[in-house]
Amino acid sequence: MEDNRNVLFVDDDQHLLSSMRRNFSVKFTVHTAQSAGEALDLAAQYEMAVIVTDLRMPNADGIQLLAELQQAAPAAKRIMLTGYPDLQTTIAAVNEGHVAYFLTKPCSTKELGERLEEAVGAYNTERRRNGDDTHLDPLTRCLTRPSMEGYLNTLQRQDMACLLIVIDINGLRMVNQLFGYAEGDRLLADLANHLLGLAERQGDRVGRWGDDLFLLVLPERGEQDVDDLIQSIGAFTWKDDSAEEAILSLGCAVFNPPGLVLNAVALAEQRLAENRLIRGPQSERAVPELIVRILGEKSAETSGHVRRMKALAQQLAVRLQLPEHLHNRLLLLALLHDVGKVAVAERILEKPQALTETEWVEMKQHSEAGYRIAKAFPDFAEIADEIRYHHERWDGHGYPDGLVGEEIPLLSRIIAVVDAYDVMTHSRPYREPISCSEALAELQRCSGSQFDPDVVKEFVSMQASPVADETHGEIPSSSH
Repeated sequence: MEDNRNVLFVDDDQHLLSSMRRNFSVKFTVHTAQSAGEALDLAAQYEMAVIVTDLRMPNADGIQLLAELQQAAPAAKRIMLTGYPDLQTTIAAVNEGHVAYFLTKPCSTKELGERLEEAVGAYNTERRRNGDDTHLDPLTRCLTRPSMEGYLNTLQRQDMACLLIVIDINGLRMVNQLFGYAEGDRLLADLANHLLGLAERQGDRVGRWGDDLFLLVLPERGEQDVDDLIQSIGAFTWKDDSAEEAILSLGCAVFNPPGLVLNAVALAEQRLAENRLIRGPQSERAVPELIVRILGEKSAETSGHVRRMKALAQQLAVRLQLPEHLHNRLLLLALLHDVGKVAVAERILEKPQALTETEWVEMKQHSEAGYRIAKAFPDFAEIADEIRYHHERWDGHGYPDGLVGEEIPLLSRIIAVVDAYDVMTHSRPYREPISCSEALAELQRCSGSQFDPDVVKEFVSMQASPVADETHGEIPSSSH
């Protein structure tokens, strides 16, 4: 990483600024500003290592200026020139202006040069220690919120119109809680890379606006560009290109001078919230889709398994003529019935042999773990009981509570049949698949003992593969 040697001198005296440029341009990259507005603009455009200002200028207060520059250049070292060194001024300069170095006027070129070299060295030492540019968010490489606010203020002063897009990740909090913050950080970083790739014009900026919020600022673009940009942003996928639901919510607004740019940002945030309400169930479905994608990495079969189950559940719900609210809950249950497996060790999920008694005890805990997870999130609490009981048996010999017959929630009884069929007809680490006709025969054999006979009857009929063997029994207990 090359050293940053940008130095900003702020003074209303043009002759003094010219002198600074002559004396220090050999060793430093010198920028000069005669006003607070010019200083803020330059700090937004360039990463300043050091800022030098006078305590008192005819049209500005040096301490106040440095406090304002804190947003645009939070890591820059500050040198204040003053002819009035007193304790009260020093305290205010340190607390409000974040001043690190003081020089009493008049000071020599040699003395100022030494302080500049010291300040630039301190800045770059911290920069190398941090391993990143201080105006960038270290995780996403997007502008920090203070840096983005400084840039917005620059656009405001330049009367430059721009398009503002606020982007929110649906379900990031849940990803963090279920799978750990490292997984959530990977999602944030991947989205940031996608957004940075869209900021292709000079002046485009991407900022991390909140924990799960990004702000895209696109100067000299307007309403006519919104549709194409939304499509480009919405093309973002994560872990699985076959995802059915978008995991992002967006809000857009156009800033046109002489309005206030921060009001335009607030409007974009308001539209984001409105869009989430309008999309409603679609936005909510994106969260379980996201969870399924992550579970798919923990267990190789999980992602495909739940998607196949969702398709079968959709068909069966129509055949059973379930009311719309139960139909929707069944589809959500198909996606999340095994969410509790996040609490099961991967060595058990992927074990190629039958489980030991101890391992089987741990595996059976996933239904209760899934119940607790669903209860913890309001969007999923309505299917918590169904998750808990999807391994109960019609004859009362299931787990975790040994419910019998219609004591078991209807959706749990339905998903149990769909789950068993998919498990039998697709490869598992511990067993080769069987044919569809063999799986249907097994369901019929277990009808009335393991499964609700009415559900089995409708499922078999739906698959249009009638099987004669109606004897009762049990699907092999080696099924995980």
